[in-house]
Amino acid sequence: MNNEYNPNSPMEYADIYTALGAAQAELKNPKKDSQGYGYKYAALDQIIAILREVLPKYGLSFTQNLQSSDEEINVVCIETIVFHKSGQRLQPSWFKVPVEQGKMSLIQAIGSHITYARRYALSAVFGLASEEDIDGAVAKSSPAKKSKTIKTNKPQLTAKVEAEKVLYVSEKRQKVEDRLKALGALDYAASKNIDPAKCREVTLDSILALSDAEILAKVKQFEKEQEEAA
Repeated sequence: MNNEYNPNSPMEYADIYTALGAAQAELKNPKKDSQGYGYKYAALDQIIAILREVLPKYGLSFTQNLQSSDEEINVVCIETIVFHKSGQRLQPSWFKVPVEQGKMSLIQAIGSHITYARRYALSAVFGLASEEDIDGAVAKSSPAKKSKTIKTNKPQLTAKVEAEKVLYVSEKRQKVEDRLKALGALDYAASKNIDPAKCREVTLDSILALSDAEILAKVKQFEKEQEEAA
């Protein structure tokens, strides 16, 4: 997999940034009507349908490529690139998912993980909320008085909820990292001591709550300050 990419200066991205901002103002979050393990989410076909309805109006399109690496066995890697009719494109975003076979055949597991990676990658790049907030659901459904009953009578259920929560936070970290990378904001984040792999979940949520235009404005200001300091 080739990770080398030399982005142009922010000014040379004016057309695609403007178009992306306008498209995101029109995009609506998909309905979360597919059932996962302890949470609901929007299926890939629904996300793609929403994007295909809005993106062409602003000269935008995207492609998702399946990447492979001889150094990583049983890992699905999806490369997502957003294009504009002007010829401009955003920096490619990569999303990696280790393949867990479980009771499926290997090819079934790979196919399932490809769909999973594509769904999360598109949601991150275009700022769509495609799954339920598990943390909020757990907080509402697990008051203090009931927690003792769950721990005493249903330890397996408690462990499952905790596992789902850990997985969800891990996916959120990946989503933030992919989004910062796609917007060229990793250096800016590092300057603020923000590391998606280590920061608190409240920080992750605050980043996801920002629009791409807001993040790009912060990056532009950061780059301006760097130039002035130099």
